[in-house]
Amino acid sequence: MHFAPHLEGLSLASSNKTKIAEYTRLSQGLIPVITGTDLKEIFGTPDQIALYKALEGGEGLIVEDSILVVDDEPVIDIKWRLKDLMERAKHETATLIWEVRLAYVKDGIVKVFKGTLEGRLRPWDVAGSGYDPIFNVYGVGQSLAQLENRGLKDQYSARARAFSALLANEPHLVVQSNDLPAWTGPFQNE
Repeated sequence: MHFAPHLEGLSLASSNKTKIAEYTRLSQGLIPVITGTDLKEIFGTPDQIALYKALEGGEGLIVEDSILVVDDEPVIDIKWRLKDLMERAKHETATLIWEVRLAYVKDGIVKVFKGTLEGRLRPWDVAGSGYDPIFNVYGVGQSLAQLENRGLKDQYSARARAFSALLANEPHLVVQSNDLPAWTGPFQNE
């Protein structure tokens, strides 16, 4: 691994087939992308979720957490509320920010890398994964689903931006793993 020696020995894991395909495309063989299992996600801030998900994944495993900020309100459990958002898109608009955090633990240090993309809620008109069909990218005038269909999504994707930060070793947050207390709060979808 010549371009990212700080990632030596790490693998990126996801249980989501669409994300696996995107990361395989983005990694260009620099990082192994593997099928993982769903990890328990805490009910906390977006940064806390990424930190504790990295701890749950264990040393050497890069994990992802995605959230959607809707009209300045972080929706951390978007996969459980997607149906409601799709319904809302039929009748109203909203400001959206897609945030992706990639995190891993290596040598007792947790690093979190972040990518964002701004857009607007739009009516569904093209099939796609997750909220891609209802996320209209600012300045482009197309949904993420339309961009994916044209092979252009990676040029705008919050996932691609987080991955670029990971490759460049430009963390959003760095914490000693032993500074994180055991989580005693609630978990998502409980």
